[in-house]
Amino acid sequence: MCDRCGAGMMFFGLAEPQKAMLESYKAALQAGWTSRAIAASPSKTIEAVDADPKAFLALLADRTSEAPGKLTLTRWMWDGEFCGELQLQFDATATGVSSVHVACVPWKHGHDYEGRAQQQVRQELMAFGVDAAAVTAMLDR
Repeated sequence: MCDRCGAGMMFFGLAEPQKAMLESYKAALQAGWTSRAIAASPSKTIEAVDADPKAFLALLADRTSEAPGKLTLTRWMWDGEFCGELQLQFDATATGVSSVHVACVPWKHGHDYEGRAQQQVRQELMAFGVDAAAVTAMLDR
């Protein structure tokens, strides 16, 4: 049961950005939400999605850097529609997670999506062979 609205069980999960999610993502941008994973303004981001969805998604794909042991993951929070994003930059050569950014769209606040996303990111880290990591985030929205 959803704590906030009393509705039936709500699915929530982190997902790799996918083409089927782009319309919902664009709707969040049009409603005034901004992404930190993409440096462009919301209007420029929408233009990039419309111009070449495949290229836009490639920008968000998991990637390793030229330096060994460095990885960036972008996941979208999803409950049937776009809820926000989690971006993790991991450096296995240093102390572990370099930074985690979690941002929920304002109209989804109250469902603890930020906290649930942080819990689920631990599973992502384990999939990459990380047994333990301190995950912190500045929840500024």
